[in-house]
Amino acid sequence: MNLTEVGRPPFRPPMVSVSGELATGRPATGTAELQPTSPRGCEPMKLTDAERERIAVAFHEAGHAIAAVLAGGRVTEVTLSSGPDAHGQCQTADLPTSAEALVAVAGPWAAARWTTGAVPSWRDVRDELAAQPDDFAVVAAASPDDDPYRVGRWLETVWPAVRELSATLYRDGRIGHRQITEALGLPLWGVETSAVAASIKSGCWSPPVKIGVS
Repeated sequence: MNLTEVGRPPFRPPMVSVSGELATGRPATGTAELQPTSPRGCEPMKLTDAERERIAVAFHEAGHAIAAVLAGGRVTEVTLSSGPDAHGQCQTADLPTSAEALVAVAGPWAAARWTTGAVPSWRDVRDELAAQPDDFAVVAAASPDDDPYRVGRWLETVWPAVRELSATLYRDGRIGHRQITEALGLPLWGVETSAVAASIKSGCWSPPVKIGVS
């Protein structure tokens, strides 16, 4: 199957962001995207190629993990290597077969979102998929009636949480299921019936209030 034949053109991005403003693309700001607490307008650090690649892998794996949780699966472990050759892995359990392609797209979508600094185009996601043969194989095997690219709407809706979890993964080399549910404001169990999950999938979300954080 040709890569251009995989899936459908990308979703329409959410009309409203978490702040209630019209959703627009952001400039590629390097570490300002990785560090959600950085003040607006601050000068981003200059990244080496190895650092930029490791950040992209962190976003890739965080995208997989968040999509898996929202699809009703459980994340057993997400890891990111600390060596010069960045390598990540997202392991899940109880993921519905029907959600496999959606989760496969989520990693390349999140990496493209960080790399471009805006909602990625179909070409951006396609190029990321082309570099990920395992993800591509899952998407290529999906039903033609499926639309795994709708996961992009989910990730754009919760993009602040994607950045937060990617930063944690980059720093610590590991994130778990509980960290993901807490960042999204989801229950630890029963996500598939959660009102918050349903709201995220419809394009509406407010970051959870973190008790004890000033």
